[in-house]
Amino acid sequence: MAGLEMFNGNIKIDNKTLISEIENCKFGELLPDESSGRFLHERIEYDGQFVFIKNTDNYILCFCDNEISINDIELDNIAIAVRSNEDMVVFTIINKNADSRGNLTIIFKNNNTANIEVLENIKKTGILEIYFFSIILGGFSKEKHKIFRLTQDNMNNIVI
Repeated sequence: MAGLEMFNGNIKIDNKTLISEIENCKFGELLPDESSGRFLHERIEYDGQFVFIKNTDNYILCFCDNEISINDIELDNIAIAVRSNEDMVVFTIINKNADSRGNLTIIFKNNNTANIEVLENIKKTGILEIYFFSIILGGFSKEKHKIFRLTQDNMNNIVI
């Protein structure tokens, strides 16, 4: 059963509706402010943050940053690396373009059940799905989408 979120006591949205709004939003358009846009607004405090949403079989990462940083990501020119230690698992999205701003790092601390659940799911499915949103005046603009299929080496590096 999908979780139910409440905003300011009057707006409710379940994960299925949230995922549907994100998938149906066209690239370059804003998410609906009264539902999925508000969901991100309630969770994203500054540029470079992300939130995971549980889909039916996997989790979807929504990464939100300023427009310049998002536009700098070239989906055909990135790779992923995974490393772990006893405290955390780190996913690094490597931008292979030397002229770009750098890499995106996603850190999971092994200290809460939600993080462990997401990591176990990524390890099981071998998939990391990311939607990239620009934070602009008025909301969140859907810009890019990428599904990473992790190599066996990457999955072996996810130590929980």
